[in-house]
Parts: sequence; structure tokens; C-alpha cells
Amino acid sequence: MIKSPSLFWWGIFTGVIGMLFYANFREPQILFDALPAYQWIKFSANPIMLPRYASEWFPSFLHVVGMSLFTAGLLGTEGKRWLAIPICWLGVDLAFEFGQATETLGVLSYGNFEWMDVTALIMATIFSTIWLFQHNQKAIVKSKKSQFAIPLAVVVGSAMMLGSYQSPTVDQKARYICTYPDQSEAICAIEPIYLDWESFRGEKQVSFSAENSNALTQAYIDAGSRVEEFIGLENSGKIYLYQHYMFIISELRGVYIFDNTNRETPVYLGFVHVHGASDVLIHQGMLVVAALTDLVLIDFNNLNSITTQELALDYPNYDRLSPQATIFAKFSESSEEYESVYLDYEIGLVIGYKNADGKSFYFWPLEELL
Repeated sequence: MIKSPSLFWWGIFTGVIGMLFYANFREPQILFDALPAYQWIKFSANPIMLPRYASEWFPSFLHVVGMSLFTAGLLGTEGKRWLAIPICWLGVDLAFEFGQATETLGVLSYGNFEWMDVTALIMATIFSTIWLFQHNQKAIVKSKKSQFAIPLAVVVGSAMMLGSYQSPTVDQKARYICTYPDQSEAICAIEPIYLDWESFRGEKQVSFSAENSNALTQAYIDAGSRVEEFIGLENSGKIYLYQHYMFIISELRGVYIFDNTNRETPVYLGFVHVHGASDVLIHQGMLVVAALTDLVLIDFNNLNSITTQELALDYPNYDRLSPQATIFAKFSESSEEYESVYLDYEIGLVIGYKNADGKSFYFWPLEELL
């Protein structure tokens, strides 16, 4: 089936170089990213940025060269195949390249049309033709052509081309029009609004009711704990029962504590102040409160003993929280394009975003902490 092993393996080698290049030097997401194994060949989480003149033409050049060598390895170079094979791949690649100049061909329109790419395709064709011509002069392969060689070459070449096709660039995505929570429309580029970790984690404490105090809560009050009376449930969420106590989440604010001995008339005892609170339970004598990215642990036998397991939970899924199709991006004066903004969790927790019209939107009502 393989008529020229050396050309075949040179084609495979070129394909590997192309995969490594796409995995590590190209920023836009491509269809190969859907393959789990593709992640194994990435050297870093973020792409290694190269000058545009060095990164744009190289994949186009590699594709024509690699597929010409791969196809010639399967079909051989006798006759005029040393010329026909590179020209065929040039035609296929030019068709895809010019397809990017229109927006009417669906996935085939992804990416940008570049004359630099066209030049690279022509140079790759000349290079491949010379290589195959010289190979043809050195050796004549007499074995019969396999009936599977041409279909295999077409399938592999198409897969490599479609697999490496870029989705719309960051700049293109950023310039799309998105609808925001207030139903206004603006381009899809958004910038993160950070709340520094110190402000988010704040001063966690438990306040108690002097009006409904029992022996336990009165002891805390006498020791100088904060007094705060109950004025009604606010943003109530999950209810958790433990022994004769009832805990009710106040979304993003904290946890109400009630004496539930008489279930007909629970008695308010106090409130645990925790920014971002969303869940609560008792575990091994500890009152555990989930607070967005953290777990806050309060010793149930000593409510003034509060510790925080920072970043014990996953970061929020901002793709789900943000309006559809929005993208964290910022306009670069130097490139005159929108570029990706990578969320910097060293700064703090992202609690919202600002769009290009200057409007601020928040995922949670925490802006008063800014």
C-alpha cells in the first residue's frame, strides 16, 4: 500500500510538526481541541505568542508539503504524479483559503483570508514539486498502486485541513453584537470586574440576639460578641436541620441560626456573616458554609472560632454566568484588535463585567464590597 516509505514518513513527520505548532502557537480554538489526546501535546496552558508574520503562513506551507509527501508516499511519483500531487493539494488549499474571504460558507468561512497564506501555498507547491521530482529521478517504484491509496490520502488531508480550521478569532468574536441583562445591545467584548480577596473574605463573625438569648448565646454576648436582632428573612435559601437547631441560608450574606425546639415557633438566635454564602451543613462538629470559592468552618462548640479553607471550591463558571457569546477581551492600541483577557485570580474574585458601552453588570449583588 505504501509505495515510498521515505516520503510517507516525511509526510507523517510534517503532520506531527503541524499538530505541535497548532497546539502551542495558535491562540484561536480549533476543531482538534475536541480531541482529549490533543491536550497532551500542549506545552503550556496559554499559547506561545509569535509575531504574526511568523505564525500566519507556516501552517499553510506545512499542509501542502506534508500532504504532498504523504500522498506521494502512498501513490508514488512515477509518471507526472510528482507534479500532479502538489498541484492538486494547492487547488484544495486555495479553495479553502478563498472560502475564508466570504461569510456564507458556514464552518468553511472560519478564519481569515490572507494573501500571505496564498503566497505560502504557492511556495510550498514549488518546494514539494522539486522534492518529488528529485525523488522520482533517484528511484522508480515498480509495485502496483493500492486501490485504497487515493481515498486514504483524501481522507487524511481533509481531516488535517478541517481539524486545523480556526474558529472565529478573538477580535472577530469580540466585535459580534450581544444582548445584555438590561436588554441593551453592544459588542461582545467584556472586561472583568474584580473584588479583591481581602474584601470578599472580609471579617467573618457571628452576631447574636439579645432579645432571644439563651444561656449559650448570652455567654457569647457577655464575652463581647456582636448583637444583632432579627428583622426578617432576606434572600432565604437552603434550610438545614441539625439536632434542635435550624439553619437557613441568606444567599450571599450568611446563615440564620434558629432554636427549633418548638417547630411551630422557631426562635432566632444569631446570624453568621459570610460573603458569598450558598450552602451549609454540619460536619464533625463544624458548621461548614460554602462561599463561592471558599469553605468557611465554624466550630459549633465555639462559634467565635472561624477558619477559611481558601479556594477549596472550583472557580465559578463564567461562561454560564455571562451573556451568550460574550468574551473577555480588551482592545489593544498596538495591534488595533481585541485581544483575550485572561482572568487573573491573583487580583481577586471576578464578580461581574463591564461592556464596551461602559455599563457594569454583576453576577452577584456584591458590588457594595468594592
